[in-house]
Amino acid sequence: MSRIKITPLRRHLAAIVTIMLASAFATAMILGGNVMRAYTENFLHGTTHDADIVFSLPQGEHGQIPPGVLSESWPAKLFYVNLGEKHHDTNLLLTATPQGRSLPQVVDGTLPRKSGEIALTTDAAAQANVKVGETIDVGSTIPLRVSGIVRPFTGSSTGPTAVTTPGTFDEVGASTNIPDTYYALSKLPPQEAVKKLSQIPGVSYAKTIAEHAKSQKEMFSGFFAAIGTIGLIFTGIAVVTGIVVVGNTFAVTVAQQIRSLAMLRLVGASRARVRRVILRDSLLVGLLGAVLGAVIANLIGYGLITAFQQNLRIEYSSVVDPVSLALPFLLGLGMSLLGGLIPARAATRVTPLEALRPREATSGFGGGRLRAAFTLLLLISGVSLIAAGYYLTSRDNALESSLLLPVGAATLGGALVFIGAFLGTIFLIRPIAALLGAVLPRTGTLSLRLAVKNLARYPRRSAATVSAVLIASVIMVTLAVGASTATASLEGQVETKRPFDVIARGENVSGLDKSFASLADTRASAVFPAGDIELSKDVQTMTLFGASPAQVRETTNLENVAAAIADNTVVLGADRAKSFKVQDGQVRELPGKSGPVKLTFKVVGDSNYSFTTAQTLESLKLTRPEQVLIVSLKPLEQRELKNREIQAKVDKWGAENSSGVRTIELPFTEKATYQETINNVLRVAIVLLGAAIAVAIVGVANTLSLSVVERTGENALLRALGTSRAQLRAVLAWEGILLSVLGAGLGCLLGSALGFAGVSVLLAPLVPIVPAFPYLQMAGLIGCAVVAGLTASVIPGWRASRVQPATALANEDA
Repeated sequence: MSRIKITPLRRHLAAIVTIMLASAFATAMILGGNVMRAYTENFLHGTTHDADIVFSLPQGEHGQIPPGVLSESWPAKLFYVNLGEKHHDTNLLLTATPQGRSLPQVVDGTLPRKSGEIALTTDAAAQANVKVGETIDVGSTIPLRVSGIVRPFTGSSTGPTAVTTPGTFDEVGASTNIPDTYYALSKLPPQEAVKKLSQIPGVSYAKTIAEHAKSQKEMFSGFFAAIGTIGLIFTGIAVVTGIVVVGNTFAVTVAQQIRSLAMLRLVGASRARVRRVILRDSLLVGLLGAVLGAVIANLIGYGLITAFQQNLRIEYSSVVDPVSLALPFLLGLGMSLLGGLIPARAATRVTPLEALRPREATSGFGGGRLRAAFTLLLLISGVSLIAAGYYLTSRDNALESSLLLPVGAATLGGALVFIGAFLGTIFLIRPIAALLGAVLPRTGTLSLRLAVKNLARYPRRSAATVSAVLIASVIMVTLAVGASTATASLEGQVETKRPFDVIARGENVSGLDKSFASLADTRASAVFPAGDIELSKDVQTMTLFGASPAQVRETTNLENVAAAIADNTVVLGADRAKSFKVQDGQVRELPGKSGPVKLTFKVVGDSNYSFTTAQTLESLKLTRPEQVLIVSLKPLEQRELKNREIQAKVDKWGAENSSGVRTIELPFTEKATYQETINNVLRVAIVLLGAAIAVAIVGVANTLSLSVVERTGENALLRALGTSRAQLRAVLAWEGILLSVLGAGLGCLLGSALGFAGVSVLLAPLVPIVPAFPYLQMAGLIGCAVVAGLTASVIPGWRASRVQPATALANEDA
């Protein structure tokens, strides 16, 4: 009796694959979180150079630091430099190393000791093919001699790095707009040194390294929490899917094997024994799926960490913990056990007399009014929670309070909506089949019409297959829509708040627009005066741009701002007005060269800049008059150079014109960052698309295989009445296509709604939401669903077509 097998293991392939994917996804999320935390900690450790304190002080004001406080200080700035095509376009993270301290271990040569020297880490030197004694160009006005090759900083994950002296670092970075922050060694106890530094005018930040590291980790903790929440949601969805698929699979098994179960009961098997047979098979399915999921996730994780070892510098053993090892097995066994409970209970209720009657094989956890009411409750509750989350985050003071409650509410709401839609698919099968049945009599083939009727005849089994395809489709589309909407919203905000592509500021930038145009990517440029003016003592100074309406129109899309620029008027955005405590229409007297000047403040749009006319600016008493060069680049698709190449050229251009250029801002790089982010998310979506196809193929093939077994007698009768083998294969093919496309289509609709809602809740306090839907990716998903349906029908269709009428009719119960 202990060796009884209800059905072959291959019949449970869909359940095994689903559990495998859920376990692999959960393991990958844990490993990914561990990698991000390790990388952050290593990055912070590798860039502080074992300093005691960190502080911010404007350049040139170090004379204010009392003697006896610090023994040495060096820039804490970090920025990337590009070595150009000669050195394989290698990007180096440039940092400064304190003098007299042999921090990285020297492999060849020496650490930089004087101006114009630089040392590269071994991976940077290998990538750039650079040796000691060679001269490299990083965009500075002086050539840099490679003084040495050093090992990567211990525990650092900064990637290919170059170190130089503080003086050289400041000269190379002179054209960049980076805060003047410094690391330092203290002669005093760190806390006492921080206290003395905090009392110096101009010091805006002073902390011990331990405090600084803690604040940096807290800054990243919100990001980690958000990623963890998203991973938890998708893992939960995958777990629910696994439970349902396991339950559906074993429900079909029980329905198919009712007569076998009845015979077991007849020969003396107890209900407990029958229950153990079902649960044993379900636990075996769960264990097998969990092992496969854990192995796949760990192999992929190991491969990725090994492939990116030069950048990550994280040992795989450091990110594997007991949780990542135990979780997939617990999930797999839990899913299989919960999924097998209801079918096992149904199996124990079989009586010999009842089982000998013909039954339709069914699947699922039941339907009817109870399921309909529960589904409706889940959908209403989920939508209400999402709406509540959006309301809480869209309030004016949302950023002043914790977002944990509204984001948590919306997250729970999204999960409830998904589960409700998941369980409610059974109620869509018959209406969709009826709609298709009403359309097809005139246009559809016989095989297609039979396929549609089969969907309606077995709604629970059809719903189970649709649900299996739905899960991966929803995850993929949610990510794609969320990334597209977030990018469109953030890019729109950047266009509004920072409408210029490049901003160069200095004492004299006149004529530099012509030299900048040599980049061959300039659409328009303008030079106009600017300066800082003090509105009041309780707010920071405001920078005013003395631009004409024509200059604003040529270099931006701020037509409303250009139209509002006039003499004795300051035009600024809403957030900027709020930070400077001014209101629309307010008139203030500000100090002028010949006496007070009355200015009217006009709030237009949401730009981060303040505009007035050059004539008005000339009449004001400015604390730091300067000139501004504004550049608008051509659209990305029209540029001859890529963003990174442009940035490298701009840095070099700034260094060459350092006598006139004080700072350079590159807002266009923010847009490039957003675009790169969406590209990365879409790459993940493509991987998930592969998972969706795998689930679709296995799930549909499993359903069609069961269909062939259940309808053996029916198929035999069709063959006896003259139906050809090709027509039988076509029936199974159409069933596979319809099930796959229905699941993918519902996944696109639900994923679009959840993706848009999620981004709306997360970004509502920050930016106006601009909906964006990747229609090409969704169309590709539907196309892949068609291919998956056809592929899944090949083996079941072949088996159905090989049925011999006489044999099949004689063995209908086989």
